[in-house]
Amino acid sequence: MILSPLNLKNTSLILVIAVLEELKLESPTVRDDPASLLLSIGALAGRPVTAAAPLKISEDPSLSLGPIKRFVFCYVLRQARERVCSRENLRFERTRLFGRVRAILRELGNRLHADGLLENSPDVFYLELGEILAAWEATGTTQHLSILAQQRRTEFETYETSTAPPDRFETRGPIHRYQKFETTQSPDTTESSLTGSGACPGRVTGKVRVVLDPRGARLEPGEILVARQTDPGWVILFPTAAGC
Repeated sequence: MILSPLNLKNTSLILVIAVLEELKLESPTVRDDPASLLLSIGALAGRPVTAAAPLKISEDPSLSLGPIKRFVFCYVLRQARERVCSRENLRFERTRLFGRVRAILRELGNRLHADGLLENSPDVFYLELGEILAAWEATGTTQHLSILAQQRRTEFETYETSTAPPDRFETRGPIHRYQKFETTQSPDTTESSLTGSGACPGRVTGKVRVVLDPRGARLEPGEILVARQTDPGWVILFPTAAGC
């Protein structure tokens, strides 16, 4: 497929701002760490080329309907396609906005680090927006931003080692740190089975690869990707997976 200049521009933009955990401003982009993208391209290039199955006109469900039902079906189908397109465009614009804000904050972090207010440039993401702007405008109540960032980094590291809440849980009353999040689902006691929702149609048989963190993960040809959750940044693994 040959991309038009506009599509090439948008594709380049996606590569810069569509990252893992894209709604976290501290997430590095593929421009900062291109290794995952290069590994994905290499794995995709090694796959055999298969022709797409041709669309059979006889499989069109509207052909078996009467004229009125066919008109209603085609109208609803057209509206659904347009709305899905609008939804994806909205998500793309949101990604563009987060990408621009991420770039601005990174530059502010570089400048605050150059001024000696931060020990490291990425520490800017441990500060609140008001604190960052006040430090840049010299209207803040403290200049010890590095100490403040260190305290918050230490606290954040404890979150990484804590147990994640279940996928479905119930809460009662106000949320506080002593509240227990108890699951509402019965646990699966069968160790050899995995249950979940398929991300693509069809049937496939192969080795299952459970990926908890896509950073540095690599799929072999024919493997089925199983993950707790995904976001658009996981797209680097999808082309090499036989199923998801």
